[in-house]
Amino acid sequence: MAPLSAWLPLQHDERTDLILTIAGDGIAGCSKSLHALERTVTDQGFEIMAQHGRLNGRNNSAAVRLRISVQPTTSMGHGCDVLAWLNEEAPDLKQFAVQSGSVLLCEPDVAAQLNAPPAHSGVIVYPVPFNDLTRQCGGCFSGKGAVALGVLAQFLGLPSEVLCQYLEPEYSRRYFDAGLAFAAAHLRKRDLYDLSTAISNPGHVLLNVHEAMALGMASGRCKCPASCLSTLEDSPDAWVARHVQEGARLISSASDVGSIEAYVGPYPGLTVLVGRENPSELVPLEHRSWPIIFVASDIADFLSLIWTAPQFSRASARLVWVIVDGALTRRVESVPTSVLLHVLENHRGNQSTDRAETAVELRPEREGTMHAEVGYVAWGSAQGVVREAVAMCRDHGIDVAALYPKSLPPHSSAQVEAFANTVTKVVIVESSAFSNYTGLVTSTTGLHPSQLRPEWGRALTPMDMFLREGLGCQQTE
Repeated sequence: MAPLSAWLPLQHDERTDLILTIAGDGIAGCSKSLHALERTVTDQGFEIMAQHGRLNGRNNSAAVRLRISVQPTTSMGHGCDVLAWLNEEAPDLKQFAVQSGSVLLCEPDVAAQLNAPPAHSGVIVYPVPFNDLTRQCGGCFSGKGAVALGVLAQFLGLPSEVLCQYLEPEYSRRYFDAGLAFAAAHLRKRDLYDLSTAISNPGHVLLNVHEAMALGMASGRCKCPASCLSTLEDSPDAWVARHVQEGARLISSASDVGSIEAYVGPYPGLTVLVGRENPSELVPLEHRSWPIIFVASDIADFLSLIWTAPQFSRASARLVWVIVDGALTRRVESVPTSVLLHVLENHRGNQSTDRAETAVELRPEREGTMHAEVGYVAWGSAQGVVREAVAMCRDHGIDVAALYPKSLPPHSSAQVEAFANTVTKVVIVESSAFSNYTGLVTSTTGLHPSQLRPEWGRALTPMDMFLREGLGCQQTE
Protein backbone atom coordinates (compact mmCIF):
# COMPACT_ATOMS: atom_id res chain seq x y z
CA MET A 1 0.00 0.00 0.00
CA ALA A 2 1.52 3.28 -1.06
CA PRO A 3 1.76 5.86 1.75
CA LEU A 4 -0.81 8.65 1.98
CA SER A 5 1.59 11.12 3.59
CA ALA A 6 5.29 11.59 4.11
CA TRP A 7 5.11 10.76 7.80
CA LEU A 8 3.48 7.38 7.14
CA PRO A 9 6.36 5.53 5.44
CA LEU A 10 5.86 2.50 3.21
CA GLN A 11 6.42 -0.63 5.29
CA HIS A 12 8.62 -3.22 3.63
CA ASP A 13 7.41 -6.44 5.18
CA GLU A 14 5.98 -9.77 4.11
CA ARG A 15 2.37 -8.61 4.04
CA THR A 16 0.49 -8.07 0.80
CA ASP A 17 -2.45 -5.70 0.69
CA LEU A 18 -3.43 -4.69 -2.83
CA ILE A 19 -6.29 -2.37 -3.77
CA LEU A 20 -7.36 -2.97 -7.37
CA THR A 21 -10.05 -0.96 -9.16
CA ILE A 22 -11.47 -1.70 -12.61
CA ALA A 23 -13.70 1.09 -13.87
CA GLY A 24 -15.37 2.18 -17.08
CA ASP A 25 -18.31 1.45 -19.32
CA GLY A 26 -16.91 -1.92 -20.36
CA ILE A 27 -17.50 -3.31 -16.87
CA ALA A 28 -21.27 -3.21 -17.29
CA GLY A 29 -22.64 -6.62 -18.18
CA CYS A 30 -19.54 -8.66 -17.36
CA SER A 31 -20.22 -9.52 -13.73
CA LYS A 32 -19.65 -13.23 -14.43
CA SER A 33 -16.21 -12.48 -15.84
CA LEU A 34 -15.36 -10.38 -12.80
CA HIS A 35 -16.48 -13.26 -10.62
CA ALA A 36 -13.82 -15.36 -12.37
CA LEU A 37 -11.17 -12.90 -11.16
CA GLU A 38 -12.50 -13.06 -7.61
CA ARG A 39 -12.59 -16.86 -7.66
CA THR A 40 -9.02 -17.05 -8.98
CA VAL A 41 -7.66 -14.74 -6.31
CA THR A 42 -9.49 -16.77 -3.67
CA ASP A 43 -8.06 -20.00 -5.08
CA GLN A 44 -4.60 -18.47 -4.68
CA GLY A 45 -5.28 -18.31 -0.93
CA PHE A 46 -5.78 -14.55 -0.63
CA GLU A 47 -8.43 -12.85 1.45
CA ILE A 48 -10.66 -10.73 -0.78
CA MET A 49 -13.36 -8.09 -0.50
CA ALA A 50 -14.96 -6.74 -3.66
CA GLN A 51 -17.33 -3.78 -3.92
CA HIS A 52 -19.47 -3.65 -7.07
CA GLY A 53 -21.44 -0.79 -8.57
CA ARG A 54 -20.83 2.85 -9.24
CA LEU A 55 -18.09 3.98 -6.93
CA ASN A 56 -19.77 5.64 -3.98
CA GLY A 57 -22.58 6.87 -6.20
CA ARG A 58 -20.43 9.64 -7.60
CA ASN A 59 -18.64 8.35 -10.68
CA ASN A 60 -20.81 7.87 -13.75
CA SER A 61 -19.05 4.68 -14.82
CA ALA A 62 -19.54 1.20 -13.44
CA ALA A 63 -16.69 -0.14 -11.34
CA VAL A 64 -15.48 -2.93 -9.13
CA ARG A 65 -13.00 -2.36 -6.32
CA LEU A 66 -11.11 -5.30 -4.87
CA ARG A 67 -9.03 -5.48 -1.72
CA ILE A 68 -6.68 -8.47 -1.86
CA SER A 69 -4.66 -9.40 1.21
CA VAL A 70 -2.81 -12.23 2.92
CA GLN A 71 -4.27 -11.01 6.22
CA PRO A 72 -7.93 -11.01 7.31
CA THR A 73 -9.48 -7.62 6.58
CA THR A 74 -12.67 -5.95 7.77
CA SER A 75 -13.05 -3.00 5.40
CA MET A 76 -12.43 -2.02 1.78
CA GLY A 77 -9.29 -0.20 2.90
CA HIS A 78 -7.96 3.09 1.56
CA GLY A 79 -6.11 4.34 -1.48
CA CYS A 80 -5.76 2.60 -4.84
CA ASP A 81 -2.72 0.61 -5.95
CA VAL A 82 -3.80 -0.43 -9.46
CA LEU A 83 -6.50 1.28 -11.55
CA ALA A 84 -7.59 -0.24 -14.87
CA TRP A 85 -9.47 2.62 -16.56
CA LEU A 86 -11.43 1.51 -19.65
CA ASN A 87 -12.94 4.80 -20.87
CA GLU A 88 -11.42 7.09 -23.49
CA GLU A 89 -11.38 10.28 -21.42
CA ALA A 90 -8.89 10.88 -18.61
CA PRO A 91 -10.07 9.70 -15.17
CA ASP A 92 -10.31 11.82 -12.07
CA LEU A 93 -7.36 10.22 -10.26
CA LYS A 94 -8.22 11.93 -7.00
CA GLN A 95 -11.72 10.45 -7.07
CA PHE A 96 -10.22 6.98 -7.37
CA ALA A 97 -7.63 7.72 -4.63
CA VAL A 98 -4.75 7.12 -7.05
CA GLN A 99 -1.54 8.40 -5.48
CA SER A 100 2.22 8.39 -5.87
CA GLY A 101 3.35 4.81 -6.45
CA SER A 102 -0.01 3.72 -7.91
CA VAL A 103 -0.38 2.07 -11.31
CA LEU A 104 -2.76 3.22 -14.07
CA LEU A 105 -3.65 1.00 -17.04
CA CYS A 106 -5.45 3.12 -19.65
CA GLU A 107 -5.95 3.87 -23.34
CA PRO A 108 -2.81 5.16 -25.16
CA ASP A 109 -4.35 8.60 -25.77
CA VAL A 110 -5.17 8.90 -22.07
CA ALA A 111 -1.65 7.76 -21.17
CA ALA A 112 -0.13 10.35 -23.48
CA GLN A 113 -2.28 13.05 -21.95
CA LEU A 114 -1.32 12.07 -18.40
CA ASN A 115 2.38 11.70 -19.25
CA ALA A 116 2.56 15.08 -20.95
CA PRO A 117 3.96 17.95 -18.82
CA PRO A 118 2.97 18.55 -16.14
CA ALA A 119 2.85 14.80 -15.52
CA HIS A 120 0.90 13.40 -12.58
CA SER A 121 3.65 12.98 -10.02
CA GLY A 122 4.62 9.42 -9.13
CA VAL A 123 1.85 7.52 -10.96
CA ILE A 124 3.12 4.67 -13.16
CA VAL A 125 1.14 4.71 -16.43
CA TYR A 126 0.87 1.77 -18.85
CA PRO A 127 -0.88 2.31 -22.22
CA VAL A 128 -3.32 -0.48 -23.17
CA PRO A 129 -5.56 -0.25 -26.31
CA PHE A 130 -8.67 -1.69 -24.67
CA ASN A 131 -10.97 -0.43 -27.45
CA ASP A 132 -8.86 -1.74 -30.34
CA LEU A 133 -8.42 -5.16 -28.72
CA THR A 134 -12.17 -5.37 -28.12
CA ARG A 135 -12.99 -4.48 -31.73
CA GLN A 136 -10.53 -7.06 -33.03
CA CYS A 137 -12.40 -9.75 -31.08
CA GLY A 138 -15.87 -8.78 -32.29
CA GLY A 139 -16.72 -5.56 -30.50
CA CYS A 140 -18.97 -6.96 -27.76
CA PHE A 141 -19.66 -4.16 -25.28
CA SER A 142 -18.93 -6.28 -22.22
CA GLY A 143 -15.87 -7.77 -23.95
CA LYS A 144 -13.76 -4.82 -22.87
CA GLY A 145 -14.02 -6.01 -19.28
CA ALA A 146 -12.76 -9.46 -20.29
CA VAL A 147 -9.86 -7.84 -22.16
CA ALA A 148 -8.98 -5.98 -18.97
CA LEU A 149 -9.04 -9.26 -17.01
CA GLY A 150 -6.56 -10.78 -19.46
CA VAL A 151 -4.26 -7.79 -19.10
CA LEU A 152 -4.49 -7.92 -15.32
CA ALA A 153 -3.89 -11.69 -15.18
CA GLN A 154 -0.59 -11.26 -17.03
CA PHE A 155 0.27 -8.00 -15.28
CA LEU A 156 -0.25 -9.36 -11.75
CA GLY A 157 0.97 -12.89 -12.42
CA LEU A 158 -2.35 -14.64 -11.82
CA PRO A 159 -2.68 -18.17 -13.26
CA SER A 160 -4.50 -17.59 -16.56
CA GLU A 161 -5.52 -21.25 -16.87
CA VAL A 162 -7.37 -21.05 -13.53
CA LEU A 163 -9.06 -17.78 -14.40
CA CYS A 164 -10.08 -19.14 -17.81
CA GLN A 165 -11.88 -22.11 -16.32
CA TYR A 166 -14.18 -19.77 -14.40
CA LEU A 167 -14.91 -17.40 -17.32
CA GLU A 168 -18.54 -17.14 -18.39
CA PRO A 169 -19.98 -16.82 -20.97
CA GLU A 170 -17.64 -18.84 -23.16
CA TYR A 171 -17.11 -16.12 -25.76
CA SER A 172 -15.39 -14.05 -23.05
CA ARG A 173 -12.31 -16.23 -23.45
CA ARG A 174 -11.27 -14.75 -26.79
CA TYR A 175 -11.39 -11.26 -25.29
CA PHE A 176 -9.49 -12.50 -22.25
CA ASP A 177 -6.83 -14.14 -24.47
CA ALA A 178 -6.41 -10.91 -26.44
CA GLY A 179 -5.69 -8.94 -23.29
CA LEU A 180 -3.36 -11.65 -21.99
CA ALA A 181 -1.38 -11.75 -25.25
CA PHE A 182 -1.08 -7.97 -25.47
CA ALA A 183 0.20 -7.66 -21.91
CA ALA A 184 2.73 -10.48 -22.40
CA ALA A 185 4.10 -8.87 -25.57
CA HIS A 186 3.98 -5.16 -24.78
CA LEU A 187 3.85 -4.41 -21.05
CA ARG A 188 7.22 -4.09 -19.33
CA LYS A 189 6.60 -3.81 -15.62
CA ARG A 190 8.06 -0.86 -13.77
CA ASP A 191 6.31 -1.64 -10.46
CA LEU A 192 6.35 -4.29 -7.72
CA TYR A 193 2.68 -5.31 -7.59
CA ASP A 194 2.38 -9.08 -7.97
CA LEU A 195 -0.04 -11.87 -7.04
CA SER A 196 1.79 -14.78 -8.61
CA THR A 197 2.73 -16.50 -5.34
CA ALA A 198 -0.03 -18.65 -3.90
CA ILE A 199 -0.67 -18.26 -0.17
CA SER A 200 -1.06 -21.31 2.04
CA ASN A 201 -4.12 -19.95 3.83
CA PRO A 202 -7.03 -22.23 4.82
CA GLY A 203 -9.86 -22.70 2.35
CA HIS A 204 -12.31 -19.87 1.63
CA VAL A 205 -15.67 -19.55 -0.08
CA LEU A 206 -16.90 -16.47 -1.91
CA LEU A 207 -20.29 -15.16 -0.85
CA ASN A 208 -22.46 -12.17 -1.66
CA VAL A 209 -25.42 -11.09 0.47
CA HIS A 210 -28.11 -12.99 -1.43
CA GLU A 211 -26.06 -16.21 -1.40
CA ALA A 212 -25.43 -15.78 2.33
CA MET A 213 -29.15 -15.24 2.94
CA ALA A 214 -30.04 -18.42 1.05
CA LEU A 215 -27.32 -20.30 2.91
CA GLY A 216 -28.66 -19.07 6.24
CA MET A 217 -32.23 -20.00 5.42
CA ALA A 218 -31.17 -23.52 4.42
CA SER A 219 -29.31 -24.22 7.66
CA GLY A 220 -30.80 -27.11 9.59
CA ARG A 221 -33.29 -27.76 6.79
CA CYS A 222 -31.00 -29.30 4.22
CA LYS A 223 -31.41 -32.89 3.07
CA CYS A 224 -27.77 -33.75 3.69
CA PRO A 225 -26.73 -36.86 5.59
CA ALA A 226 -25.03 -36.68 8.99
CA SER A 227 -21.73 -35.96 7.24
CA CYS A 228 -22.94 -32.48 6.15
CA LEU A 229 -20.24 -30.58 8.07
CA SER A 230 -17.42 -32.83 6.89
CA THR A 231 -18.62 -32.29 3.31
CA LEU A 232 -18.20 -28.54 3.89
CA GLU A 233 -14.56 -29.13 4.85
CA ASP A 234 -13.83 -31.44 1.93
CA SER A 235 -15.69 -29.65 -0.90
CA PRO A 236 -16.64 -26.15 0.29
CA ASP A 237 -17.65 -24.72 -3.10
CA ALA A 238 -19.91 -27.68 -3.89
CA TRP A 239 -21.40 -27.57 -0.38
CA VAL A 240 -22.17 -23.87 -0.67
CA ALA A 241 -23.66 -24.19 -4.16
CA ARG A 242 -26.00 -26.99 -3.05
CA HIS A 243 -27.17 -25.22 0.12
CA VAL A 244 -27.63 -21.87 -1.63
CA GLN A 245 -29.87 -23.60 -4.16
CA GLU A 246 -31.86 -25.28 -1.40
CA GLY A 247 -32.15 -22.08 0.61
CA ALA A 248 -33.29 -20.01 -2.37
CA ARG A 249 -36.40 -22.19 -2.62
CA LEU A 250 -37.32 -21.34 0.97
CA ILE A 251 -37.22 -17.54 0.54
CA SER A 252 -40.15 -15.34 -0.47
CA SER A 253 -40.77 -11.60 -0.54
CA ALA A 254 -42.23 -9.99 2.58
CA SER A 255 -44.99 -7.81 1.15
CA ASP A 256 -46.13 -6.40 4.51
CA VAL A 257 -42.86 -4.60 5.32
CA GLY A 258 -43.07 -1.92 2.63
CA SER A 259 -39.53 -2.50 1.41
CA ILE A 260 -38.48 -3.42 -2.12
CA GLU A 261 -36.05 -6.02 -0.82
CA ALA A 262 -37.57 -7.65 2.24
CA TYR A 263 -37.59 -11.42 2.59
CA VAL A 264 -38.96 -14.12 4.85
CA GLY A 265 -38.02 -17.78 5.09
CA PRO A 266 -38.78 -20.82 7.19
CA TYR A 267 -37.90 -19.16 10.51
CA PRO A 268 -40.94 -17.64 12.30
CA GLY A 269 -40.48 -14.08 13.50
CA LEU A 270 -37.53 -13.29 11.18
CA THR A 271 -37.51 -10.84 8.26
CA VAL A 272 -34.40 -9.87 6.26
CA LEU A 273 -34.17 -6.41 4.67
CA VAL A 274 -31.47 -5.86 2.07
CA GLY A 275 -29.92 -2.65 0.76
CA ARG A 276 -31.06 -0.11 3.33
CA GLU A 277 -28.90 3.00 2.96
CA ASN A 278 -30.16 4.31 6.31
CA PRO A 279 -31.29 1.45 8.58
CA SER A 280 -31.83 3.89 11.43
CA GLU A 281 -34.91 5.34 9.69
CA LEU A 282 -36.76 2.08 10.35
CA VAL A 283 -36.96 2.64 14.11
CA PRO A 284 -40.16 4.47 15.16
CA LEU A 285 -39.41 5.25 18.79
CA GLU A 286 -43.04 5.52 19.85
CA HIS A 287 -43.84 1.87 19.10
CA ARG A 288 -42.56 -0.45 21.82
CA SER A 289 -43.92 -3.46 19.99
CA TRP A 290 -41.86 -2.64 16.91
CA PRO A 291 -39.44 -5.43 15.84
CA ILE A 292 -35.95 -5.59 17.31
CA ILE A 293 -33.55 -4.59 14.55
CA PHE A 294 -30.12 -6.13 14.04
CA VAL A 295 -27.67 -4.75 11.46
CA ALA A 296 -25.01 -7.02 9.94
CA SER A 297 -21.39 -5.87 9.87
CA ASP A 298 -20.12 -8.31 7.21
CA ILE A 299 -21.14 -11.47 5.35
CA ALA A 300 -20.14 -13.87 8.14
CA ASP A 301 -21.98 -11.73 10.70
CA PHE A 302 -25.04 -11.68 8.44
CA LEU A 303 -25.06 -15.48 8.40
CA SER A 304 -24.66 -15.62 12.16
CA LEU A 305 -27.55 -13.19 12.71
CA ILE A 306 -29.89 -15.17 10.44
CA TRP A 307 -29.11 -18.31 12.41
CA THR A 308 -29.33 -16.64 15.82
CA ALA A 309 -32.27 -14.27 15.36
CA PRO A 310 -35.03 -16.92 15.50
CA GLN A 311 -33.86 -18.10 18.92
CA PHE A 312 -33.71 -14.48 20.07
CA SER A 313 -37.21 -13.88 18.71
CA ARG A 314 -38.57 -16.81 20.69
CA ALA A 315 -36.74 -15.75 23.84
CA SER A 316 -38.01 -12.15 23.68
CA ALA A 317 -41.44 -12.85 22.12
CA ARG A 318 -40.62 -10.09 19.59
CA LEU A 319 -40.31 -10.00 15.84
CA VAL A 320 -36.73 -9.57 14.59
CA TRP A 321 -35.50 -7.77 11.48
CA VAL A 322 -31.99 -8.42 10.19
CA ILE A 323 -30.83 -5.56 7.98
CA VAL A 324 -27.99 -5.34 5.47
CA ASP A 325 -26.95 -1.77 4.72
CA GLY A 326 -26.22 -0.45 1.24
CA ALA A 327 -22.45 -0.84 1.29
CA LEU A 328 -22.56 -4.48 2.40
CA THR A 329 -25.28 -5.30 -0.15
CA ARG A 330 -22.90 -4.44 -2.99
CA ARG A 331 -20.04 -6.51 -1.56
CA VAL A 332 -18.56 -9.95 -2.21
CA GLU A 333 -16.36 -11.44 0.52
CA SER A 334 -14.18 -14.49 0.97
CA VAL A 335 -15.26 -16.30 4.13
CA PRO A 336 -12.89 -18.92 5.62
CA THR A 337 -14.53 -22.33 5.75
CA SER A 338 -13.34 -22.54 9.37
CA VAL A 339 -15.49 -19.49 10.22
CA LEU A 340 -18.44 -21.00 8.37
CA LEU A 341 -18.00 -24.26 10.28
CA HIS A 342 -17.75 -22.44 13.61
CA VAL A 343 -20.91 -20.42 13.01
CA LEU A 344 -22.79 -23.47 11.76
CA GLU A 345 -21.73 -25.63 14.70
CA ASN A 346 -22.75 -22.89 17.15
CA HIS A 347 -26.10 -22.55 15.44
CA ARG A 348 -26.82 -26.24 15.68
CA GLY A 349 -25.68 -26.25 19.31
CA ASN A 350 -27.89 -23.28 20.15
CA GLN A 351 -30.97 -25.14 18.93
CA SER A 352 -30.80 -27.24 22.09
CA THR A 353 -29.73 -24.52 24.59
CA ASP A 354 -31.76 -22.35 26.92
CA ARG A 355 -33.39 -19.34 25.27
CA ALA A 356 -31.86 -16.82 27.68
CA GLU A 357 -28.36 -17.93 26.67
CA THR A 358 -29.16 -17.11 23.04
CA ALA A 359 -30.03 -13.51 23.88
CA VAL A 360 -26.74 -13.03 25.75
CA GLU A 361 -24.75 -13.89 22.62
CA LEU A 362 -26.00 -10.74 20.87
CA ARG A 363 -24.44 -8.33 23.36
CA PRO A 364 -22.19 -5.63 21.84
CA GLU A 365 -18.47 -6.28 21.52
CA ARG A 366 -16.03 -3.83 23.10
CA GLU A 367 -12.36 -3.33 22.29
CA GLY A 368 -9.66 -0.95 23.43
CA THR A 369 -8.55 0.32 26.79
CA MET A 370 -10.89 1.28 29.61
CA HIS A 371 -11.10 5.04 30.23
CA ALA A 372 -9.90 5.81 26.70
CA GLU A 373 -9.90 9.40 25.47
CA VAL A 374 -12.16 8.60 22.50
CA GLY A 375 -14.76 5.87 22.23
CA TYR A 376 -16.21 5.04 18.82
CA VAL A 377 -19.63 3.42 18.42
CA ALA A 378 -20.48 1.93 15.01
CA TRP A 379 -23.23 -0.15 13.41
CA GLY A 380 -23.36 -2.19 10.23
CA SER A 381 -20.60 -2.04 7.63
CA ALA A 382 -19.00 0.91 9.46
CA GLN A 383 -17.83 -1.54 12.13
CA GLY A 384 -15.19 -3.01 9.83
CA VAL A 385 -13.79 0.45 9.12
CA VAL A 386 -13.67 1.27 12.83
CA ARG A 387 -11.90 -2.00 13.67
CA GLU A 388 -9.03 -1.19 11.32
CA ALA A 389 -8.91 2.45 12.41
CA VAL A 390 -8.71 1.42 16.08
CA ALA A 391 -5.88 -1.00 15.27
CA MET A 392 -3.97 1.78 13.48
CA CYS A 393 -4.50 4.18 16.38
CA ARG A 394 -3.35 1.66 18.98
CA ASP A 395 -0.27 0.77 16.89
CA HIS A 396 0.71 4.44 17.11
CA GLY A 397 -0.05 4.78 20.82
CA ILE A 398 -3.32 6.67 20.40
CA ASP A 399 -5.73 5.91 23.25
CA VAL A 400 -9.08 4.85 21.74
CA ALA A 401 -11.81 2.29 22.33
CA ALA A 402 -14.78 1.05 20.31
CA LEU A 403 -18.19 -0.53 20.80
CA TYR A 404 -19.83 -2.72 18.14
CA PRO A 405 -23.54 -3.15 18.90
CA LYS A 406 -25.54 -5.72 16.97
CA SER A 407 -28.91 -4.02 17.45
CA LEU A 408 -30.16 -0.47 16.92
CA PRO A 409 -31.34 1.77 19.75
CA PRO A 410 -33.47 1.73 21.76
CA HIS A 411 -32.69 -1.97 22.23
CA SER A 412 -28.94 -1.33 22.65
CA SER A 413 -29.21 2.02 24.47
CA ALA A 414 -28.20 0.70 27.90
CA GLN A 415 -25.01 -0.85 26.52
CA VAL A 416 -24.10 2.36 24.70
CA GLU A 417 -24.60 4.41 27.88
CA ALA A 418 -22.47 1.94 29.87
CA PHE A 419 -19.70 2.24 27.26
CA ALA A 420 -19.92 6.04 27.35
CA ASN A 421 -19.19 5.97 31.09
CA THR A 422 -15.79 4.38 30.38
CA VAL A 423 -14.51 6.94 27.84
CA THR A 424 -13.99 10.70 27.80
CA LYS A 425 -15.70 11.39 24.46
CA VAL A 426 -18.21 9.33 22.45
CA VAL A 427 -18.15 9.48 18.64
CA ILE A 428 -20.88 7.80 16.58
CA VAL A 429 -19.49 6.55 13.26
CA GLU A 430 -22.03 6.67 10.44
CA SER A 431 -21.88 4.14 7.61
CA SER A 432 -22.91 6.63 4.92
CA ALA A 433 -23.79 10.26 4.35
CA PHE A 434 -27.45 9.32 4.74
CA SER A 435 -27.46 7.27 7.95
CA ASN A 436 -28.37 8.85 11.28
CA TYR A 437 -27.50 6.46 14.09
CA THR A 438 -26.44 9.53 16.07
CA GLY A 439 -30.03 10.73 16.16
CA LEU A 440 -31.17 7.39 17.57
CA VAL A 441 -28.53 7.47 20.30
CA THR A 442 -29.40 11.06 21.22
CA SER A 443 -33.14 10.27 21.30
CA THR A 444 -32.87 7.14 23.44
CA THR A 445 -30.07 8.05 25.88
CA GLY A 446 -28.86 11.02 27.87
CA LEU A 447 -25.78 11.27 25.64
CA HIS A 448 -24.79 14.04 23.24
CA PRO A 449 -22.15 12.30 21.11
CA SER A 450 -20.08 13.68 18.27
CA GLN A 451 -20.75 12.35 14.79
CA LEU A 452 -18.29 11.11 12.18
CA ARG A 453 -19.64 10.54 8.68
CA PRO A 454 -18.29 10.28 5.14
CA GLU A 455 -18.91 13.09 2.73
CA TRP A 456 -21.59 12.53 0.11
CA GLY A 457 -20.28 10.32 -2.68
CA ARG A 458 -17.44 8.89 -0.60
CA ALA A 459 -16.97 5.88 1.60
CA LEU A 460 -15.43 6.21 5.05
CA THR A 461 -11.97 4.63 5.30
CA PRO A 462 -9.76 3.67 8.25
CA MET A 463 -7.24 6.31 7.19
CA ASP A 464 -9.92 9.00 7.29
CA MET A 465 -10.54 8.19 10.94
CA PHE A 466 -6.86 7.86 11.76
CA LEU A 467 -5.85 11.22 10.33
CA ARG A 468 -9.01 13.01 11.48
CA GLU A 469 -8.06 16.27 9.75
CA GLY A 470 -10.50 15.91 6.88
CA LEU A 471 -9.71 13.44 4.11
CA GLY A 472 -13.33 12.61 3.41
CA CYS A 473 -14.77 12.97 6.92
CA GLN A 474 -17.23 15.43 8.33
CA GLN A 475 -17.17 15.63 12.11
CA THR A 476 -19.82 17.55 13.98
CA GLU A 477 -20.20 18.19 17.67
